Amino acid sequence: NLTLTGGYSEGHGCTGGGALLVTANDTENMDWEMETNLAVLDNLIIENSHSHNGGGLSLFRVDGPTVSNLIVRNNTATLMGGGIFVYASDVTMSGIEISDNYCIGTYADDCGNDCGHGGGLFLNQSWGTYDEMNIHDNTASMNGGGVWSSFGSAWTMSNSIVKDNVAPYLGGGFGFWNHNSEDMNATLINVTIEDNVAQAGWFIGHGGGVWANNSNTVFENCTIRNNTSNNNGGGVNYWGGSSWPEFYGCTIMGNSASAEGGGVYLAADAAGLTMERCVVANNSSGAWAGGVTVGGNQGTSTITNCTIVGNSGAASGVEVFNGATLVIQNSILWDNTPINFDDQYGNGFAYYSDIGGGYDGEGNIDADPLFTNENSGDYTLTQDSPCKDAGTADLDGDGVDDITDYNGSAPDMGAFESTIAALEGFTLYPSSTYVILTWDPATEDGFQYYLLERSTDEEFTDGNTVSNFLMINYYEDNSLEYDTEYFYRVSFYAGDWSELSEVLSVTLEWMDVDGNQLPTVYALHQNYPNPFNPVT
Repeated sequence: NLTLTGGYSEGHGCTGGGALLVTANDTENMDWEMETNLAVLDNLIIENSHSHNGGGLSLFRVDGPTVSNLIVRNNTATLMGGGIFVYASDVTMSGIEISDNYCIGTYADDCGNDCGHGGGLFLNQSWGTYDEMNIHDNTASMNGGGVWSSFGSAWTMSNSIVKDNVAPYLGGGFGFWNHNSEDMNATLINVTIEDNVAQAGWFIGHGGGVWANNSNTVFENCTIRNNTSNNNGGGVNYWGGSSWPEFYGCTIMGNSASAEGGGVYLAADAAGLTMERCVVANNSSGAWAGGVTVGGNQGTSTITNCTIVGNSGAASGVEVFNGATLVIQNSILWDNTPINFDDQYGNGFAYYSDIGGGYDGEGNIDADPLFTNENSGDYTLTQDSPCKDAGTADLDGDGVDDITDYNGSAPDMGAFESTIAALEGFTLYPSSTYVILTWDPATEDGFQYYLLERSTDEEFTDGNTVSNFLMINYYEDNSLEYDTEYFYRVSFYAGDWSELSEVLSVTLEWMDVDGNQLPTVYALHQNYPNPFNPVT
C-alpha cells in the first residue's frame, strides 16, 4: 500500500530498478543463476522514476517473488524495460497495469546488447506466470513497444490486454527473440493484442502486433486486431531462425501492413506455422496477401478448420512463396481480394475446403458458405450452409479420425463447428417414489427426438448411463433406488445434436417416523405447477 515515486538509479548498471529493486545477494553475478527470494509486492504505485534498466521496477536473478495489484506508470529506462525489467528470474505477476512508460535506448550497452527494447515490460531468460496484465500506451526506442522477451524465456501470459503501444522498429505490441527450444516457449492464453504500431525501421519485418525471430510462440484463444505495421506483418510477423508459431482458436482481424501479410506474415527464413480453428478477417496489405503470407520452408505449414475471409492485398487472401509448403484442410477462403489462394511461388495444397473461385483437391467446393452475419463479423454457419458436415475427420488419410469432437456426419468447414442451442426450462419434480422431468419443447426445424440421460456420475462417464429416447418433453422415472444420487441431462436431434442441457440431480431418501412425528392436521393445497402438465 505504498506509492514509490521519483526514484533514480542510472549508476547501478545492468541490475537497474529506478524505484524498486528485488535481487539476489550477489548482484555482480551475470551467469543467470537465480537465488530464492520470496518477496511479496502488493498494491503499489510505482511512478515517475528512472534507471539504466527497469525504470520503475527490476527483478534481477530471483526465484519466487509474487507481484500483484501494481500500477507502474510514467517511468523511463535508458536501455531496457521502461516500466519493469525481469532478468533471469521466475516471477508470479497478476493484476498489473503498465502504462505510459518509455525506453529511451541506445544501440549498444555495457553488457553488449542492442538496446531500447520493452517500453512497458522487458523479460530476459525468465520464467513465471503473468495474469490480468494491462500493458498500454508504452513506447520503446527500438523494439517491443509493449513487451520484449528474449533468450529462452519460458513464461505464460493469460487474460491480458496489450494495447496502444509503439515501437519504431519491430513489434509494436510484443517482440520475441530466441524462444526456440521445446521448453523455452512463451505461451499466450486469452490475450488481446490491439491498436499497437510498428513504425518504419531499419530492415524489413516489423509486426504491428507481434514480431519474432527464432521463436516458437503458442497463441491460444487470443485476439490480434487493428494493429499496424509500416512494413510486413500488420498483425503478426515471424522472421527468421527456426520460428514456428502456433495459433489455436485465435481471431486475427482488422490489421494492416504497408507491405506484405496484413494479418500474418511468415518470412522466408522462418520454419513454418500451425493454425487451427482461427478466424483471419478484414486484414489488409499493400503487397501480396492481405490475410496470411507463408514463406517458411523448413517444414509443412498447416491451416486447419480456419475461416479466412474479407482480406485484401495486391495478390490474394492467402499466399505461399519461397518454395514453402502449405496444406489447407477443412477451411473456408472466401471473399478475399483479388483472389483467395495464390500458390504460384510455393507448394499449396487444399482439401475439403470451400475456396472462392475453386481449387483442385479432394473434397473442395466453391459455394457461398452462408455465414450467419458476415457484415457483423459472425462467421458461424447457418443451417443451410454447404460447409456443414463437408470437412474430413481423417486429416492425414490413414483411415483413423484425427478430429473426434464434431456434430453430424463429418466436421464442418471453417473455424466454428455448428451447434444447436440447448433446451431451456429443464425442470425436475421429485415425489416420494419417483421423479418427473419436463423441459420446453424443441422448436428447431427438422426435430426428430429427445435424448434424456440418467447417470450416477455427474460427468456421465461411469458406464452406468441410462438413455431414454422420447418424442414428448415429459418423463416419469420410477426405477430409482433410495439413498442414491442420480444426475439427468437432456438434448435433442434435428439433423445434428443440440448442446446438452444443464445437469439436474435428485436423491430419494428414507424417512424415519415415530409416533410423536405423525401429523395431526391434514390439508389439500393448490397443485404445483399450475397449469397442469400434460398427464397430471
